[in-house]
Amino acid sequence: MHHTPKCGAGLGDTVVASPSCLQVEKRGRRRDVVRHPDLFRKKAALFDYLRNILVNARQIIVDGADKLQTEWPNVHKEILGRERRDGEVQDLADVQDLVRLLITELETQFKKNRKLEQDADQLKVDTDVLPFQTQGGGDKAIQGYQSKIAELQKDVDKLVTDLSLSEENQRRAEEGQEAMKFRHGSEIRQLKDKYEERAREIQRKHEREQRRLEGKHNTEKIEQQGIWDSEKRKILDSQRGKLSEVQDQHKIEMNGLREKYELNRKGLAERISNMEQSHTLKVDQMEQEHNSARAQWRTTTSELQKKHNSAIAQVDREHKSEQAQLEARMSQMKKDYTSELEKMRENFETMKLQLESRMAEEEVRLKTEFKEEKAKLEMVHAEAKERLQKDVNAYSAALLSRDNFKPTPDNEIKARFLELVQDVDTLARLEWKVDQKEWTNQVLRLLSPNQRLLKKQILQDSVWAILNEYIFCSPFRVFGEEGQFLEMQWNEGCGKDSQLDNGSYTWPKPETETERWRYVTIKECRAALRQPVPSEWDPRAKLKKGFKTSIDALKKQLTSVLSGIANLDENDVQVVEKLTIKAANIWLGFGMQRCRILVVLKGSNLKSANERIRRAREGTLRLVVAPELRRFGDSKGLDLHVEEIVGGCDGETVEVSMRQ
Repeated sequence: MHHTPKCGAGLGDTVVASPSCLQVEKRGRRRDVVRHPDLFRKKAALFDYLRNILVNARQIIVDGADKLQTEWPNVHKEILGRERRDGEVQDLADVQDLVRLLITELETQFKKNRKLEQDADQLKVDTDVLPFQTQGGGDKAIQGYQSKIAELQKDVDKLVTDLSLSEENQRRAEEGQEAMKFRHGSEIRQLKDKYEERAREIQRKHEREQRRLEGKHNTEKIEQQGIWDSEKRKILDSQRGKLSEVQDQHKIEMNGLREKYELNRKGLAERISNMEQSHTLKVDQMEQEHNSARAQWRTTTSELQKKHNSAIAQVDREHKSEQAQLEARMSQMKKDYTSELEKMRENFETMKLQLESRMAEEEVRLKTEFKEEKAKLEMVHAEAKERLQKDVNAYSAALLSRDNFKPTPDNEIKARFLELVQDVDTLARLEWKVDQKEWTNQVLRLLSPNQRLLKKQILQDSVWAILNEYIFCSPFRVFGEEGQFLEMQWNEGCGKDSQLDNGSYTWPKPETETERWRYVTIKECRAALRQPVPSEWDPRAKLKKGFKTSIDALKKQLTSVLSGIANLDENDVQVVEKLTIKAANIWLGFGMQRCRILVVLKGSNLKSANERIRRAREGTLRLVVAPELRRFGDSKGLDLHVEEIVGGCDGETVEVSMRQ
């Protein structure tokens, strides 16, 4: 239920009524407090809520609707919808529309609080009927009374919450009015003090009334337990009469409140109209001041523009004068610079010719001195080299004279190697399988018209490539892993010669100490192969194991390659085994010689059949029928720088191609 300010209070004014109105209001409040304390608290809360609404409405109009969105969102939304044609929100010039919106919002709030008024009436009825219920019904009446007490406590809590919300609204209103304290400071403080005092007084009265009712209830419950039957009907009649009186009194009060609300609404409308007129006057005054300031600004701007143009013209004249002076100075400086540059160029050319002449003479002199010094050094170097070579030869001859080794003659080396070549030739005469996957008849016909000879040459090239990979590529490869370790030691101690790289190993440059390390090591390894090994931990055991593993791998590789092309029987397998042993023994014998002996394959050095066929398609495939046997030095290990082919071991290669 709404309570409005009495006796025509204006919007935003402190609620101060006339003496007659205050006396009537005070008498009514005393009756409400005595008869219905809960109803009075609700009325007071609603009165304060309505007062806060009016104060906030005035502050909203004065401050330009700063809190409009928070307090009345519907009004704020309506104002935002009123935009100018240029997209800017109106500055509340249309005060009449705003007043209508405020009145509509007040009526809406009044309708919403009608429900609260009905709740207050129901609470008053429940309060009047409460004594009858407390004196009748026995246990059921007691339970009903207890439930009513609980509901009353809930209502009290709700009212306390409403009071808290009212206090929060009051606090927000006070915060919004801080900017206007110089006009309404005393009114706000008085209103706040009266409000707080009234709230404390209502709270104290409520607590006293609650304690009184509880004590009275306990006393009457004990006293009236025996006589409640006789008094039941009498109390019921009495309460009905009181209920009728209270309802009549409530109607009278409601009519009075409605009249007061209507008076306050009219006062509010009159107040808003006065504010609208005041606002219009202020707007007109501000427009006049704005027009005056704008005219003054235009006058000042015109004067400043004239001064600015005059200053620019003066600066422009000074700039042109200085520019002409600078251009004249620059022209003179260019002439001086050109003349000076020409003199410097002539001096430079003269100095350049002199320096070139001196440099040419110095260059001729240095070249002559260099040639003379070079000739002297070359002569000294040749003499020193000749002396060192004589010393090396003498040292090698002395060592050989103490060595009981008998070098193998050239004819025997030739015979052993040619015997191996013949064995490979015999092995290569195997009959080929019919269903060849790589070497098909079409491929063979494209390579050579004599397919039988071509097949033998292909097998010879395959066998020599495998023998070179497992034996002939280095002096120690035949010993397997231990042989590779010896190869690494030989390179670390004697270096590598890039001209002696066969694709699998790079030999060192042939020198006396290099070859001595080779044949001494081969001699010891060969002796270790012939000696029994007492334990597997003996170093010679690893050497023998590596040799056996390498020979077995060689046999397996030869057998695999040959069986993939030709038909092998047991005799052929035995021939392969004998061939591998013979090749290893021949190579060990060559390795013990004082000279260096190399088996050189001048073919394409390809391993698989697919690689050979691809080379034949792309270019020329060179097949090794027999390798070349080369030697560095003589049988005594002298003249190691001399390289020659062993007589009768020139080797043989065949070139085939599918492009023929």
